[in-house]
Amino acid sequence: MDRISILLEALPRKSTISVLYKGSAAVVVARDNKERLLFKVSTTVAVAMQLQAKWLVV
Repeated sequence: MDRISILLEALPRKSTISVLYKGSAAVVVARDNKERLLFKVSTTVAVAMQLQAKWLVV
């Protein structure tokens, strides 16, 4: 299982993700429907873009 699948499986369905890009790095922040922080991870732009695309499709 890749990192994207692991992150997507960990998120409740009613959560939201935000992606902050800076150069070749990105920070992904996930919050639940009550705006509580679920996780915050640093990753590459490529992984963050894949995660964002898959999450928006789900």
